[in-house]
Amino acid sequence: MRLLMESPLIKNSRRLWLSSLMVASLFGGTLIFDMGTSWGSGDGHGYKHDPQSHLERLTKKLDLT
Repeated sequence: MRLLMESPLIKNSRRLWLSSLMVASLFGGTLIFDMGTSWGSGDGHGYKHDPQSHLERLTKKLDLT
């Protein structure tokens, strides 16, 4: 049984599974982190897609005359 577990085919499939799991974990972690930072920043939230208030905010922020 031990000889079977040390075969190159088993080791390669185990490495493939482990690397796939690592890539999926990194991708999932990145998505969770990105969602958290975008929700936490609050940039653009609270204007309810009103173009006039958005224009006023940008005019004030950019100091346009």
